[in-house]
Amino acid sequence: NEEATKSERIPMDGSRSRVSYGIDATESPIVAQALHEIATHPLLKPMLEGLVGEDPAITEITAITSWLGAKHQGWHADIKQNGNPTKFGRTYSHSYSLFLPLQDTTTKMGATGLCPGTHYCSNWMGDVCDTKKTGFPLSEASDDGVWKAGDGALLNQQVWHRGTEYTARKAPHRAMFIVSFIGRPRFGTDPRQLSKGTYFHIRWNMWGHTLRDMVDAGHRMTQPFSALRSFGLWKSPKASWGYDLVTSGFLRMANEQQGMHWSDLPVQIEDSGLNRILPEWLLGPVLENKDAHTIFLVKTLEKLSFFLLRWNIVLAALYLLAMLINLLYTRTWRRSVTIASLTFLIVYGIPLLVTTMQLNKIQNSEWGSNIRANRTLMAPFSAELARLETLPTPISDGPTTMPEREDVLWATRFDSSFLGAYEHWIDYHPGNTKYLDVVQSIGLLQKNYSGLPKAFRNSLVGAIVDDIHPGRFLEQDWRNGDWRTTTEHEHRTRILQDLAKARKPQLAMLDRVLSRTLARFRFEASFRETALALKAQSYASHLKDELFKTEESCGALEDVLSTLTSKQPTLLIKSSLPKPVGTNSNGLDGRRKGSSLPPKGEILQVGDSVMSYYEDEGEWFRASITDSNDAGVELSYDEGTVEVLESLHGLRHIVPLEEGARVKGNYNREGTFFPGIATRVRPDGFIDIRYEDGDFEKNVKPKYYKRLDY
Repeated sequence: NEEATKSERIPMDGSRSRVSYGIDATESPIVAQALHEIATHPLLKPMLEGLVGEDPAITEITAITSWLGAKHQGWHADIKQNGNPTKFGRTYSHSYSLFLPLQDTTTKMGATGLCPGTHYCSNWMGDVCDTKKTGFPLSEASDDGVWKAGDGALLNQQVWHRGTEYTARKAPHRAMFIVSFIGRPRFGTDPRQLSKGTYFHIRWNMWGHTLRDMVDAGHRMTQPFSALRSFGLWKSPKASWGYDLVTSGFLRMANEQQGMHWSDLPVQIEDSGLNRILPEWLLGPVLENKDAHTIFLVKTLEKLSFFLLRWNIVLAALYLLAMLINLLYTRTWRRSVTIASLTFLIVYGIPLLVTTMQLNKIQNSEWGSNIRANRTLMAPFSAELARLETLPTPISDGPTTMPEREDVLWATRFDSSFLGAYEHWIDYHPGNTKYLDVVQSIGLLQKNYSGLPKAFRNSLVGAIVDDIHPGRFLEQDWRNGDWRTTTEHEHRTRILQDLAKARKPQLAMLDRVLSRTLARFRFEASFRETALALKAQSYASHLKDELFKTEESCGALEDVLSTLTSKQPTLLIKSSLPKPVGTNSNGLDGRRKGSSLPPKGEILQVGDSVMSYYEDEGEWFRASITDSNDAGVELSYDEGTVEVLESLHGLRHIVPLEEGARVKGNYNREGTFFPGIATRVRPDGFIDIRYEDGDFEKNVKPKYYKRLDY
């Protein structure tokens, strides 16, 4: 810490006694050795590649150190909410950081605090980790209260964490080594880009490298090769490209990431020394708007190009004048013309030829072709496809809605191998976890369902539907990402198909392959919006249907579904949820009273999302039941507060917001709420409103409308 220069230190939240340093892989043999051990670890390497893909790109090599006086950081994720892969899985890549303590670290030495499970949350979780007491220092995960040196913690960069206070008076400075990884770019195939939020504490010449380069960091990541790799100019034929400095820089500027926001431009010019290399009159203007980086770079290049061109013309004219004077003086015409021609050929001709050849090579390379064809970093979803009226594959025409915790979600935008672990991300939605547990347990009971009586099969499906209640079955519209409630026929068909896949892994594998094929023709830049893509989608969808029409899979579905309207015997299945905490009785207490009361007899249990009514505000507030004991029922409200109730009076299950719901909207943010109907409900809670007076408003934020149908 004492030897580090000011330019090497990156200050961090939580006082001046905590800093971060970007590290060069070859600045010390011990760094190269550490990188080698990480890249060749028999457990870490396959785990990491399973999460983010083969040979992931390096986005951070840093050390964080803290000492006496360091305060608690605020709980935070390294990824911003508006650039979060949980919400935008095909737009932003998910990334992971390996935290390695370099000495035994106790709680008093400021061991990293972790709030497990929060990487599934894309909303603000700053108060939740303390309020719900789910955050803890990693040192407390061991019996002796010590986070051992070399015991790594692999964190999704979306997980909420913090540096804790350093209070040990006689302990050494705490030191931690961090290496971060992200799926390497595959432009034209994988449209995702760097997640928004993280600082990327990495030396400029470490960009462009991947996990495999760490195996032999002492050679592959040394100068001058590291600089060429960083600028995207050259790599070994057997190596893979990570994110180079230029691409990552422009991505971060375009997305206004930390350290690359337009307001940071003056600091960047000063820190880079550009204002000392070029005179002020050659630099572009520094504006105070979101286009500041673009205008500054373009204008600087224009001024520099004009300056160099003008001086080239002046120098060429002076050279020709000198040759003419020499010619008049010596009268050696042939020799002078030859020398002048050779000089111009060497000074201008050869560089021009080499430059032209290189530009042609770049333009015709995969990288250049993808840029010219607008496939590089293009939007992951096509606006044209969202407006299709004749669809190659069927979509539920149920009302649009916002998913709730208990709902079962059948997604259409996660079926791609390059998503790594995120291909199965939706399986861990609470409603999906419960549903898949039930389906898996039942699916293994029977060899197939073709021999079962229709009444039994229908009762089986009906029992699963009842077990999911009050959750719904939602299907994602692949064109725009909206969630729609399915009809009874649709969700019962899907349940039978999922039962078949639970019994036959081969069937599940074939279904996965066809789902990936569908996603490729729907979203991949090389195929979408083509006639071939539309036909291929129709064919792949037909093949998926055919998979489940054979006797070996789940019986004749049409025969099963044709009798759904008839009354069938009831089949009871043991629920996988915790035991109910009670049944409300429409009673009143001093805290809640009024006419807006829940339906009598609703069964509530730990984990349920509920609405809690307050008479004083005259409104319902969203909360979750987090505990039940002798003291009462603990509620954790979405805004972060916690309350313990002696009874369940005034609680009810959440009434999901669906298209067609009655609402009041704050029209044009003028402060007055007018009644209307929600005509579209988006996944993030934004809605379109058709007001009773005929006005229409799109993309109304949740804070600007109120529900009227509770």
